[in-house]
Amino acid sequence: MKNTLIIASVSLGLMSCDKQTFNKVDINVIEKCETFSQIDLRQSAIETWQLQTDGGKTYDFPNYNEAYKSKRLLENYKASSLCKCGDGIYTNENGEENYNGDFISYQLREDGEGIGNEQENRYDNGVEDCLPFEPDRLIAKKNISGDWYLVEKPDHSLFGFGKDKEACINTLKVIKKYEFNQTCFVGRPNPSFTYLKSYKSDTPKITTESLQ
Repeated sequence: MKNTLIIASVSLGLMSCDKQTFNKVDINVIEKCETFSQIDLRQSAIETWQLQTDGGKTYDFPNYNEAYKSKRLLENYKASSLCKCGDGIYTNENGEENYNGDFISYQLREDGEGIGNEQENRYDNGVEDCLPFEPDRLIAKKNISGDWYLVEKPDHSLFGFGKDKEACINTLKVIKKYEFNQTCFVGRPNPSFTYLKSYKSDTPKITTESLQ
């Protein structure tokens, strides 16, 4: 009987090492952020467009429209920090994986809060390209191949991290800390800019006019 209990304890320990749930994860986040007070839109030498912060960080875009919309989104939400959760693979709603370095990104306001809005239906406002998710259903888990994913239970994969367990769990902490419940894109199916967003009732609703 004693041996059975020992084996059961070891098995449970191994299982707990392979996952982390939203409710049990802490919010001790490893922040990788760059603050800025100004962001400029410019055309690069290779006929693509760039956003460049006054801190020297550059973001590349395949065309003017995507670069300009991303700039207006950052301005509308009064973002002052650009942050990343690791260099990973985004898995879309169809289960298709698209690699993009620094892909899992989020932005913060000057007051340290995550960006958000007060859309009545939480995500579909006809201006932004966002998908909602339920934070308390998220779990960071390792699959049988040893790759880490952030999954919305029961089986909706949101982000993939390869073997990077730390980045996967840290993303879960970021979502919990800033109460994000939407993942958004500029320029799908191969987005040039992504952001996490929270539904908040105390910030202005974004409109088409605000992006012009």
